[in-house]
Amino acid sequence: MATLPILILMGGMVAIWAFRKRSLRFRWGLSIAVAFIALIVSVLITQGAPIRASLSIWRPLDIFGTQIRILADSTNSKLILATIASLIAILLSEVVRIGQREIQLHPMKLAYTGLAIMALLSANLLSVAMSWALMDLVRLIQGLTVAEEEREVSTLLAGVVVDWIGIFAIIGTSIANGLAGGVDDLEVPLASAWAVELLILAVILRLGIFSLGYRISNKGETEEAFPILIGLLSPVVGLPILARQLTFGLSDGLSIGLGIGGAIGMLVAGMRWLLADEMPERRRFLIQSVAFLGIMAASLRPEHANDVIVDAVLILLMMGTLGSIWKIYAPWQRIIPFLAGLMILIPVWSPGSMIVESMAEGFEAGEHIWIPILGMIGLAMIIVGIVRDAFDELRPWYVDDLARSLYTAALMLPIVGGFGLSIGADSGMGLWSIVTSLITAGLVGIGVLSLRRVKGRWLRRIQMGFARLNEAPFLEIAGVIAQGILRVLRAIGGILEGEGAMLWIFVILLLIQLGSGLGS
Repeated sequence: MATLPILILMGGMVAIWAFRKRSLRFRWGLSIAVAFIALIVSVLITQGAPIRASLSIWRPLDIFGTQIRILADSTNSKLILATIASLIAILLSEVVRIGQREIQLHPMKLAYTGLAIMALLSANLLSVAMSWALMDLVRLIQGLTVAEEEREVSTLLAGVVVDWIGIFAIIGTSIANGLAGGVDDLEVPLASAWAVELLILAVILRLGIFSLGYRISNKGETEEAFPILIGLLSPVVGLPILARQLTFGLSDGLSIGLGIGGAIGMLVAGMRWLLADEMPERRRFLIQSVAFLGIMAASLRPEHANDVIVDAVLILLMMGTLGSIWKIYAPWQRIIPFLAGLMILIPVWSPGSMIVESMAEGFEAGEHIWIPILGMIGLAMIIVGIVRDAFDELRPWYVDDLARSLYTAALMLPIVGGFGLSIGADSGMGLWSIVTSLITAGLVGIGVLSLRRVKGRWLRRIQMGFARLNEAPFLEIAGVIAQGILRVLRAIGGILEGEGAMLWIFVILLLIQLGSGLGS
């Protein structure tokens, strides 16, 4: 049962490929229909008790000592629904966003979303590593399909190198955990401090701090759906894994370290989110600022770390989707960013309620009070960053009434989904929560006015200052590694006489290495 949404999306991928000679409208409609079916099935199977399943595809056992295991419970059920809702919103908006340009790669969109759900359902480290590797494979194939220049291929491979470092960190987590007597199961705490630290490293690498080549050969003003999904779902799959482990508790030193690291990451990413101009870059910084905010808030309430980070991922998915598809085509649409801001600000039954309550408890406890203070500043920066878009200029409509209605539904789906998935959440609206929300709202007002006043040369200077906080040294190293990988792949491709054979042989070797490393 737990695998049904994955199987539906994968079946939709095969169906769309089989009908590849049919009209674009038919394939577009089929992809939306498949996504809606997956959403309905997910709603049905995520009700009630947790669902566990094992996939007995790894044999012989002397090579693979464990199986892929998945778990559908309260931790990831919301995230599965939010992931499919994001896919639907992105697909619905394409008619308006892309216009007359060709809408491509429908099978890849469904496949990538299905693999992301598999990663969210992962119940052991093997499942995590395998699902991440498959997601990166789909990204690699898609990138090689659309890349037009050698520089783009090199950039793509450098990005894959970064992601693979995160996968090998998961392998290191398994090894360290096994040496300490632990088991390959995410429902129990890791047995080694080294394992926890390697897991944190893997999750942070997944956040796109060293993001490379997500936007390849994306000609035109707006993004295709696949780069949007990569930018959103690649970071999402790591945070729930970290959330499970934080719930088991951390040492005081590691908890303080997460608070400090989360605060620094949140402030730097938040400022870059405020100042960046292009959405692909802005989305990356939004993801990082929300993720680090969630990690910092979780350090304040370790016993509720799971709920706090799940709420942060909901905000990340809903606001990231909205920011990626949203343009002003009608005056009423200016209210959409304000509604998105309320998803964070309202202290009850909203995706941000657990984060606000964490800040409130930090104030009430009076210990490390600088963490909730910085948290309010981070909350305000995230909201200001999306509210500022409400003041953009109107764009002309070039589509019919049906397309406009679909676009309206696409805009409202993240808002409705964000609040709908949070109704009934275990969050209170105490005095400190109300005070925290009101102070944050005041900071938002000050931030919006300040950002509108700081224009021209001064704004450009601030942007240039933060632009210096880039990944250039790391990217140069990754680029050199990528060039080496590219030469090796070309040599193998020449032997196998075909790019397709080269890719599949390469991934088979990778999967065998991952499986044997985690199973030992």
